[in-house]
Amino acid sequence: MGAGLMVLVIGCTALAVDLGTIFADRRKTQSTADLAAIVAASNLSNAVNAATATVVKNNYPASSMVKLELGTYTANSAVSPQTRFVTPGAGTANAARVTLNTQTPLYFARVFTGTNQFTIKTSATASSTAIASFAIGSRLASVNNGLINAMLGATLGTNLSLSVMDYEALISARIDALDFLSALATRINLTGATYDSVLTSNVKVADIIAAALTTQQTANGANTATAALSTISQAVSSSTTKIKPGSLIDVGPYANLPTGQKAKVGVGVSALDLVSATGQVANWHKPDRNFRQSRFAGHRQRLPHRDHR
Repeated sequence: MGAGLMVLVIGCTALAVDLGTIFADRRKTQSTADLAAIVAASNLSNAVNAATATVVKNNYPASSMVKLELGTYTANSAVSPQTRFVTPGAGTANAARVTLNTQTPLYFARVFTGTNQFTIKTSATASSTAIASFAIGSRLASVNNGLINAMLGATLGTNLSLSVMDYEALISARIDALDFLSALATRINLTGATYDSVLTSNVKVADIIAAALTTQQTANGANTATAALSTISQAVSSSTTKIKPGSLIDVGPYANLPTGQKAKVGVGVSALDLVSATGQVANWHKPDRNFRQSRFAGHRQRLPHRDHR
């Protein structure tokens, strides 16, 4: 009876341990096959090397990939999934199928199977679809006449048609605040001025954007952000709306420094933040607004008061 019960115990243990191991390893193998197929489909001209490298990076030997097939895949719900992939392809290959064979060890089931390993075979198919254009989420990032263009253009009192790459470049571009104020002082012909006198002057929106363009161009030359700022500057060149730059930037203890003199610690302002804040403050100060003027502290960029090493 004891011997018979031991066989039953070993069988249950094999079912729990070995079958669980097989399922876990099969899932890992399938994930690796999926990744290898995706990489191969995205690099059809070098599919074998790309798929093999993916298999090796997932801790399987290169020999685990027993087959890689190139063919055509038709994404048609009317066709059964098994027949959507055709190899060799009827035309230019646009898909790849990867087949993997891996081995997983057996711990208790070897008593019944007589072998120490179980072979797992998985396959995965991936296709590559060429597209001419794409949209990101909503019209917020639309290339032409999108909502973000309409919103920014409305605050600046003009029409804008900037691309997604333009906005990304403006977000990444950093403009030194003191260099910007120095360029603005030159732009409005303030000589012998301090940063505070520039901040408290009434300045045209067109001059603020032009000074930002000058600072960006001097620091980074001709790039996407410079071109985007140039487009905005031309669009607002006829604007007569005036604001005080102090609504945008606060230089703290450096306010009494003469323009052109650099502090030990500076601050970089996002070009898009500077432009959008200028538009918002200018729009807030228009006379046809039926609400009180206010000063948004959130729009202001403050320089640090202490040096940090």
